[in-house]
Amino acid sequence: MLLLTWAGAADAATAALPKSTDDLLAMTDADAILFAAKAAPTAAFLDGARFYRLEGDRRSLRLIKDGSGPWNFVAGIPNDIAPIAVDEQGLKWVRALLAGEKPQLDRPGIGFLWAGNQFVPPGTQELRPLPPGVMVIWPFDPKSTGLSAGREKELVRIMLADSPYAHLIVPVPGLKGVFGE
Repeated sequence: MLLLTWAGAADAATAALPKSTDDLLAMTDADAILFAAKAAPTAAFLDGARFYRLEGDRRSLRLIKDGSGPWNFVAGIPNDIAPIAVDEQGLKWVRALLAGEKPQLDRPGIGFLWAGNQFVPPGTQELRPLPPGVMVIWPFDPKSTGLSAGREKELVRIMLADSPYAHLIVPVPGLKGVFGE
């Protein structure tokens, strides 16, 4: 049922994309599920998936649809107003990021930003779109990997470098996101 609702409501949900953390918090649980589902690379990822949304404290998540599958969908976090699909390690990472704690990962995690991403750069109020990508969640270091750090759209890059939340973003060429990229 969720899959049919998600696929059938894609145009309607696109018209009401959130532009701020306040918009994320104002969504109904049903709208948060539709928005989070946009992170799925294929419909099969939605089978048995769990869905989470940001709590009003902006530092924790609330489960809004339970499931038994390996994927967890989150309907955006503060300053990264995009849906994300993550595995178990990725969910640990998201929870630690929100709580301001160091992630306790015992292996790399993976995440999908198949809808693309929109974020608010530090010190600004502007919402900037980024293209769809794959996340490899592990404490990568730009110095030891030789990879770029930052938010360059076209490059494989390390995001949140020099922090416990460093992760690799691999853009997906040719895939259009829903945020204008």
